Formats: sequence, C-alpha cells, structure tokens
Amino acid sequence: YEGSEGIRYVHEELLKVKSKEYFYFGSITGFVDALGHEYLESFVRRRVSRRIWSHAIRIRSQEIDSPFMSSGDENYRRVRYLSRSLGEKVANLTLYDGKIAICSTSQENFAMIIESAEMYSLLKLIWDCMWESAEP
Repeated sequence: YEGSEGIRYVHEELLKVKSKEYFYFGSITGFVDALGHEYLESFVRRRVSRRIWSHAIRIRSQEIDSPFMSSGDENYRRVRYLSRSLGEKVANLTLYDGKIAICSTSQENFAMIIESAEMYSLLKLIWDCMWESAEP
C-alpha cells in the first residue's frame, strides 16, 4: 500500500483483529511521522473503545509525551523498551491474527500486510524473545 493513505489503511485493519490483541515493535515518532498526531490519537481512541490490547516494544529515545500513548489498562496497552537506541528512521512491525503488517515512516511511505502462518510464528517467537529482554 502506498503513501499515508496506505499506512492508514493497514492501521484500520488492526481495528478488526479477531484476537483482540496485537504485538508491535517500532518507533512512536515514526508512527507520528507517517500517520499524523491527530490520526494516531483517533486510532488509539477507537482501539480502546473496541478493547483491543496493544503490546509494544518501543524505542525509548523515540517516544513522544502524549498520555494516549502511555502504558496501562486505561489505554489497553503494555509497553517495554529497548535499552539501546536505533537509527533515526525505523519501520514498524505489527503481528496480529497470523498476519504481519509492516509500515514505513513517511520517508519511504509504504505499508504491507503479509499473511503467512509460518512467518507469523517465526516473528512472534522473535518478538517474545525481545519482550523478555526489553525494559519496563
């Protein structure tokens, strides 16, 4: 999917998860860059109203100071952080319902969804290992 419309389309798909949870790794500044602050805030409100849990491994150096992005039951979100910094621009990877969503920042401006049980299982195993070593 191309452009910010494509990236938003992939996020709208996350609001339809059957399992009522998803797992992602990425940069909040990357999300804001690609989606816009207003859209991201609206997306989070709609996700919370649907009671969809977000489990996040984020990059501490790329956080924003917005209450709607904080961890906690009120936001249906659990967050852990990587202890080391990554490059300035990093794509986001989201795992849900046996699917993998990859969204770039506005620099490359694309998104894709891969439906593969095998790839999902492999990436979820890697995500779980990262979660265990990430800092609360």
